[in-house]
Amino acid sequence: MDIVKDSLERLIIKPDTGGDKNSLHWSILNTTSPKHSLVHFKALRHLAVLENFLCGLPTEEWKSDSCMPESLPATLEMLEIVYPTSLALDWIEHLQDQIQMKKEILPNLREITLTCGDTVGVPAQRIKRELFEAWIPLALANIGTYVRDEDDSFRESMADYYDNILADQAIGSEGSSEGDSEGDSEGDSEGDSEGDSQGDSEGGSEGGSEGGSESDADDEMPDLLDGADQAEWQLGVVDSYTIKRQSM
Repeated sequence: MDIVKDSLERLIIKPDTGGDKNSLHWSILNTTSPKHSLVHFKALRHLAVLENFLCGLPTEEWKSDSCMPESLPATLEMLEIVYPTSLALDWIEHLQDQIQMKKEILPNLREITLTCGDTVGVPAQRIKRELFEAWIPLALANIGTYVRDEDDSFRESMADYYDNILADQAIGSEGSSEGDSEGDSEGDSEGDSEGDSQGDSEGGSEGGSEGGSESDADDEMPDLLDGADQAEWQLGVVDSYTIKRQSM
């Protein structure tokens, strides 16, 4: 391919097995000798390859046997990794670390897509969970991260996935707060009513046994037409903590 190294802009290397899963597995297992560098493709903008084409075997020394981000051409704008496993996530994490260290690496890269299969590699839902934090430094570097199914049943950006999770958490938190508030209000009202009833009953009994006069009782009854008496009466019925918070 050296003959097109200065002009090739789009390179796609994917197995074509006609839907035969056994042949697909065989093809992937036999792709175990990745390219160590593609920097000589000086015009390459779009690269779509199997993970095995970029990453070596999953050993402690896998980086030395892989085509790491530093070994891709600076012209690259879009990268698609097909049938990713944990190695692809490690590869992306390495890219993330390089970006955070302010290293000049893949300055034109704007999109990374992980294309997942049903029977090969890591499923899309797990990939999204594993990328939950890693995509943020990439987004800050203007690199969008996407996860898709090989049959194109969905393609979702990690930014949208993250926003949806935050929205669900906010809704759940709001619902929990409303439920707690309603439960507290009902409990406080019932407790206050029971307390008032019990207090009135006990007060009436004690007053009767002690021989309190009717005139004294009449003086103690609130005049609901009087603003001050009405406010005091309300404080006895409504939760005082709520009243205090409303007045703050």
